[in-house]
Amino acid sequence: MLLTLWNEFEANKEAQLANTIANNNIIIAMKVKVTTFNYLSLTTRLASCLLVNPPTPQATVLRQWYDQNRQEIAQLIEETSYKDSTKLLPPAKNDDIISVDNAVSMLKNVKTAWIRGNISLIAEQRSFWYAVCSNCQKAVDTNLE
Repeated sequence: MLLTLWNEFEANKEAQLANTIANNNIIIAMKVKVTTFNYLSLTTRLASCLLVNPPTPQATVLRQWYDQNRQEIAQLIEETSYKDSTKLLPPAKNDDIISVDNAVSMLKNVKTAWIRGNISLIAEQRSFWYAVCSNCQKAVDTNLE
């Protein structure tokens, strides 16, 4: 996944990350914005916080996972898999899809779920498509004629 640094993060963290990129840093990014620029990426904002190689049990577990999967990760980077939406957001497995009724009770304890249901549009009938920039995937609000 791509991480874009802005403002003080660019000034304070860019050199540190660039100089230690071969170390395969573990970065914990809090309060970052998820964007669709370059498919799916993260970007800092004023309230963001970045921790590089923090001494936490979670970072240790993630480092161990990385060490075990180093070759596969290198291959995914080489193939620019971060630009492939089917790899970033793969379709749900049938076993992971639940009904709307089950989701209502489950979502009290679980933050996300794949839901199977029927959609109906009420009152304002809106189009099922919109125009986006072919480069950054942001919506283009203009008359297309």
